[in-house]
Amino acid sequence: MTDQTPEIQRWTAKRKVAVVLEVLKGQTTSVDACRKYGIKQSDLEEWTERFLEAGERGLKVNPPDEFAEYEAKIKD
Repeated sequence: MTDQTPEIQRWTAKRKVAVVLEVLKGQTTSVDACRKYGIKQSDLEEWTERFLEAGERGLKVNPPDEFAEYEAKIKD
């Protein structure tokens, strides 16, 4: 008798980026990616949003200091 327990996977930043890029590059659809990797559509949408926001900061002429931005949020 075989064990039917699903394999536990850890979603590292690298793995999340790989999935997000697959979808953004049109290599797969978000629905197919969710099925393939066993993730929720809402998780993929969040990863994509966060990825795009980070990219926008990286393209600014003077990107904000991430640590200073984090400290400002804590003070608020």
